[in-house]
Amino acid sequence: MVLEGAMAINEVIGENETENGGNGFNWTDWVEDVNFENVENIVADLCEPSNEEEPYSAPNMHRHGDNNFEPSTVQCRQVQSESSRQSILTGMHTSRIDLMHGQSLKQIDYGGGLCCINWEANFKVGRVFPDKQVRAYKIGLHEFRVVKYDPFHECDLRYVTSHHPQATTGLLSDSVNWRFKDSCTIYTPADIKKDVKTNFGVTISYATAWRSRELAFKTIKGSAEQSYSRLPSYCYELEHTNPGTLTYIETDATDHFLYFFMSIGACIRGFQLSMRPVIAVDATHLKCKYKGVLFVATAFDGNRNLYLIAFGIGDLETDAAWEWFLTKLHYAIGDCANLVVISDRNVSIQNGLKNFFPGATHGICCYHLKGNMKASFRLKQRDLIFWYFVRAAKSYRLGEFNRHFSMINNDRVRTYLVCAGLQKWSRAHCDGRRYNVMTTIIVESINSVLRFARILPVVHLIDEITNMLLYWFSQRRDLARKCQSTLCPDLGEKKLRKRLDAASRMNVVKINDGEYNVLDGDMNGLVNLQNCNCTCRKFDLEQLPCKHAIAVCRHLKLNPDSLTSSYYTRATWAAAYAESIYPVPPQGTWVIPEHLHNIKIISPLSKVMTVRRKTRRIPSKGED
Repeated sequence: MVLEGAMAINEVIGENETENGGNGFNWTDWVEDVNFENVENIVADLCEPSNEEEPYSAPNMHRHGDNNFEPSTVQCRQVQSESSRQSILTGMHTSRIDLMHGQSLKQIDYGGGLCCINWEANFKVGRVFPDKQVRAYKIGLHEFRVVKYDPFHECDLRYVTSHHPQATTGLLSDSVNWRFKDSCTIYTPADIKKDVKTNFGVTISYATAWRSRELAFKTIKGSAEQSYSRLPSYCYELEHTNPGTLTYIETDATDHFLYFFMSIGACIRGFQLSMRPVIAVDATHLKCKYKGVLFVATAFDGNRNLYLIAFGIGDLETDAAWEWFLTKLHYAIGDCANLVVISDRNVSIQNGLKNFFPGATHGICCYHLKGNMKASFRLKQRDLIFWYFVRAAKSYRLGEFNRHFSMINNDRVRTYLVCAGLQKWSRAHCDGRRYNVMTTIIVESINSVLRFARILPVVHLIDEITNMLLYWFSQRRDLARKCQSTLCPDLGEKKLRKRLDAASRMNVVKINDGEYNVLDGDMNGLVNLQNCNCTCRKFDLEQLPCKHAIAVCRHLKLNPDSLTSSYYTRATWAAAYAESIYPVPPQGTWVIPEHLHNIKIISPLSKVMTVRRKTRRIPSKGED
């Protein structure tokens, strides 16, 4: 029955193929060659030509030699090319081919591909098709030549794997490089592994994911070596775009990179005219290929916003690096009266300040000092010593300081704090005005903002900092323009309104035309309006009216804003951001002088890490 039906079809196919050039097709040979695991009765409807593949049911097939079968019928429509369909289908009728019966049929979606049931009768190696549905290579623009065809999958399921040799580093890099256009995007190798498994069903190793990520990063941002070589041209374009900007680059005798310094002109002039003279300096590690250290000098504006004055890049945090950075910082801001510099207890910073800022007052960060105390004396986190230390450090009056400092009942801790220098960490003993800047948190905040940018090559890091300042200036300029109060809303205005409620409950006693005694029920305060000071010392050290001074102003019907320093006014705040910062144009538009083309800066002489680079911050001594 099988062979009779096949021969009937083969006669028709053979006659028509002979007329078309003698390329006959033996259907019997095809039936004999196919190894069916289940046997079905297939009715091949070859009467009507069709250009579409219609739904079909693919049987589970047994070998041809299996004798246990029952006849059944499966409707199937043959798909033929236009050249052979008309000759083959002319005059043909539905024929029955009896195959072996197997299990129940299921609808299988092959996405428009070919299978052992739905296929063309003269399908063979070398055949040209208009689309790519089998393994083939391209011919011209719109055709593909078949080079391999296997209609059956006989792979042992025990050896089926999800690994794929075509999931190469280059291919994966092309599929993920768009994620690295934004420097704030965190896309780890683990994320790449998960996405490849979810989207393609392919398992890749962590090493492959890591290499594809590094290649994608390099494709988008360029290599670290190229970044260093572009540095002179970038600095020239930056100074040309933002007049007054200072950039310095230093290399060794072999042109290897050593140090870099940059301060944008708008930031320099804003600090000189509008900022309280308190600067915090610190350094943090870079996480790029050649590591390095980022040096930062930051201040507070009148509204208690971060104000980046200057930054630099060096190989290590050494005496030479800090000396170089502080030298360039002095060139940028000049001699500043009543300057106070806050830092940690780094000896290199102390030595550099003595040499290049001899008139400045050096203060140390209370937070770092507290961490050192905890580690050195193994104190518990909630030890009362810390509470008394913080109260003593923030005290304005010497009497208040002595009261809190005497409550520290550990002689070793007290000796340690005295040796650190009371004038460096105590506001009451400070030789200058620290205002309310007791820690280097303004620098730590800058480091946190740049935590993603510190992974980038050096030129892209500088570009990110420039764009960050551009955004800050634009945003705060608009805020200052919309502000309706005389004082800055988040510092001066807020503090005065908070003190106004306490001042309304105080009694004022006039001593003379310029001095008043204010009774607050505690330590009281003697206010001198002519000298703008009070015995509580808040008025002196902050240059912002204390509650005693506000009580006198209420008594005399004066506006407290008239006693406030210009550092806290809205006008000064707006003046700090009056100038605009411009981004560096794309590299293709740069017009660089000829002599800069001959300057080539080589990457630093540092050991390149062969292992995965650390991204988490290393805690300071004594920090949880």
